Order: sequence, then C-alpha cells, then structure tokens
Amino acid sequence: MKKILITGGAGFIGSNLSNFLLKKKFEITVFDNLSSGKKSNISSKIKFIKIDIRNKKLLDKYFKSFDYVIHLAALPILQEAINNPRKCININIIGTQNIVELCMKYGSKLIFASTCAVYPLNLKKRALENNVGKLINPYSISKYTSENLINFHTQQKKLKSIILRFFNVYGKNQSPDSQYSGVIAKFIKNSKKNLDLEIYNDGTQKRDFIHVDDICEAIYKSLKYKQSDIFNVGTSRAVKIKDLAKIIVKLSKKGKIKKGKNLNFDAKYSCANIKKIKNKMKFYPKITLEKGIKNLLNE
Repeated sequence: MKKILITGGAGFIGSNLSNFLLKKKFEITVFDNLSSGKKSNISSKIKFIKIDIRNKKLLDKYFKSFDYVIHLAALPILQEAINNPRKCININIIGTQNIVELCMKYGSKLIFASTCAVYPLNLKKRALENNVGKLINPYSISKYTSENLINFHTQQKKLKSIILRFFNVYGKNQSPDSQYSGVIAKFIKNSKKNLDLEIYNDGTQKRDFIHVDDICEAIYKSLKYKQSDIFNVGTSRAVKIKDLAKIIVKLSKKGKIKKGKNLNFDAKYSCANIKKIKNKMKFYPKITLEKGIKNLLNE
C-alpha cells in the first residue's frame, strides 16, 4: 500500500482529496494546523497530525518515508497576504522549503499545489504554462518563488516533483463564511437563503471554474506521471461572474443579483489552456459548471 502525506489535508481541497485517495487504497497521513481546515472533514481511517509547516523540527519528527507528498498547506488569502507579507512568506515559502527538504531527505515525490495567480492580471488569452508574468502581490510572488525553489532542487536531480496550477476550484466543504472564500460557495449559500448575490466590480470578470473532484483526479494522475513537470488544471471555459450568478439564480429559483464593492488585484480574465495536461497526462475535466452547481444546490 502506497503511503501519502497531504499537508493542509483538513481544508477544502485537502479533505476532498484525502477521502478520494482513501477509496484508491492509499495509506494517508494528514498534516494540518487547523487554521482554516476542520478535522471533522476527514475520515477516521486517515492518520491526522496537528502541525504547522513552519515548524521544521516537529515536521521532521513526524515525517517518514512517504511515497508521495501532496503539498496543499498555504496561506491562500490574497488580502491577508497583502496585509501581512511576512506571514505569507513564512508559510508559503519557508514552509514549502521545509517540506521540500524533507521530501529530499526521505525520497518522497512532491506534488505542489500552485495557482493561476502566477499569471499576469492583464492576460487576455488562455494561460499557457510559460505565460508567467509580472507578479504584483505577496501571494503570487510566494507561490512562484516556491515553484522556483522546487524547480531548482528538481533540476539538481535531488527531487521528483509535479507542479499543478489550480484555477478557480469549487465544491463540497468550501466555506462560504470567510470573506475571501470562493464566489460559488458564497453565491450558493445566499441563494439557498433567498439573499442577494453580490457582484464585485462590474461582474464581467471571467473565471475558469473547476470542480474539486476534477482537481482530485488531476492530482491522482500526477502521482503516476513519470517526469517532473508543470501543468495548468482548469477547464478552458471562462465564465463571467455575473453570468455565474444568473446560472445559480436560475437553477435555485432563489435570490437576486446586486452590485457590490470594487476590489483591487482582480484579474479581468483568467482561464487555463489545458492542452499540456490533456496531451501528457490524459486529464480531461468531467464535471460541467452547471452540473457542479446543481449538485451543491441539492446538498
């Protein structure tokens, strides 16, 4: 039985992934400091250790010869990263370097969760993996710096790694209560309560929404992928936020749309070119936005 460590495994993506991989007969360990995740999100069949990735000494105490390490733990909140760059750097860069060093020490293959935020805000086409551009906030900088650290050790032949750049992930266990949580989770919560769906800026911003089950499938495929590489994980379909709101109102028959506040650092267009992951890993997203939303509305 292959052994997997998931950092941040009690969070939104991590909890879905841990339960997904449990069905694939892996032996799973989760590291999480529970800053945003919930232990109740994961199965009692999974070994859980409360730990912070910034604490390398404690990490080393509980680290062992995992076949794979899926590194999801991060400070993912853009506004918090802007307000507290040091915290962002400590978690997303120093914490990642700690995980990288332990992967090299114990011979584990690393799967790193990166982000579409490494692409320029003014990109007007589907992002290719080589389209990384000017990074203007601590979150984007921290994620791309982590990618570069991983690539450095990989090129030195000391580490096997896959970097996956997630686009806008949504699905079960995503908290709608955080000020910064995914727009779909917020919209669905408000729609179920027949409240307003608040659109920031003008609502014409386009996003590539991918269901968390498809993210889990991409991670699963990356475990067996032989080479070290970087891949976008999205759907290649860009949807306007105001059209997303209309879809949810139509399907739920509840709520109405209203104009909200204006936000900075809000990309006008963000969409993945997924030719590379399709060709090399045979990954094809299966869950349409409409189907994913219907499932969430029916929960």
